Amino acid sequence: MNTLLTISIPTYNRANYLRISLDCIFKQISSNQLFELLIIDNASTDNTEDVVFDFISKGLKIHYTKNIVNLGPHDSIAKGYMLAKSKYVLVLGDDDFLLPGSINYLIKILEKNDVGLVYMKSKSFFELNNIPVIKSVEEKKYYIYNDSSIIKVMNLDIAFISSLVINKKYISEKLLYEYINGSFNQCTATLSAIEGDLPIIYIPNYMFLQRAMNQNDVSFQTFFDTFCINFLDFIEKYYKEDNYIKNYFRNYILIQILPNYLYQFKISNSKESVVKMYEYLKIRFEKYPYFKIFSTPVINLPFPLLYIYIYILKSLNKSLRGIHKSLYLFKKSKKNKCD
Repeated sequence: MNTLLTISIPTYNRANYLRISLDCIFKQISSNQLFELLIIDNASTDNTEDVVFDFISKGLKIHYTKNIVNLGPHDSIAKGYMLAKSKYVLVLGDDDFLLPGSINYLIKILEKNDVGLVYMKSKSFFELNNIPVIKSVEEKKYYIYNDSSIIKVMNLDIAFISSLVINKKYISEKLLYEYINGSFNQCTATLSAIEGDLPIIYIPNYMFLQRAMNQNDVSFQTFFDTFCINFLDFIEKYYKEDNYIKNYFRNYILIQILPNYLYQFKISNSKESVVKMYEYLKIRFEKYPYFKIFSTPVINLPFPLLYIYIYILKSLNKSLRGIHKSLYLFKKSKKNKCD
């Protein structure tokens, strides 16, 4: 029998997290023949290999591949997509944990629907000593999108591998390796699926636990570089001409991401550091009017007024999300009436 779902876990020196992730999977799959598990070990030097073979000895079927040298995380991501034999592929971060019942629920959805992509929500935790306890996934209703408006729900999660179950027909080895030097080669498959001829499913309830970044993991400048500058560079390179998706992400970063993270940076750093960060960003974004309109006030406003400004921005963004949801429900009801 051909497998329906491959879960591929790229890993490097996170044996303690990987053990929990594999245990979460082991407790769910029983004898499910529609499931394949890959582990791509990027030349770990800890006891990752021992953890893997411990679960193999317990009866968990794992296809284990270990690189001789560290080839970088995005090579492991690409390799996981390409080695998968199933119709659908989930590349799961080695520090993210699938919730009880999530695999069977996902397989039920995939058996019932022929889709290009499934987008799943996560609940965050910071360290192993504060992992939330969720007994089982709630099998609530899910939403089906037939156009690229799903990006308004996903936003930067289009780059979050653990949230994305991708139909392998949209995975291009050429594109995965063409963009391997950035942080977003996985987005080539996501965007291909979003623009493809099959519908997209959004599961709004929590399907897995995500280890969130904290201040010890990444600096503000690293965040800006990765999720603002580098992501926009990727989008602008991937789409040679302006289109709906390119313009959406450009505006999303300029209107929502940059002002809010500049605000977070301002409240925890000196005035000199804030000005320096702003000048650094201005070199990249000054050509965009929305940067001047929405980010410059964060630098210039005194804190009492800045709090009000950020509150208004967040309220505006929340209203836009509510309008989008209402439009989705309206379009769905209209389609149902036509059917």
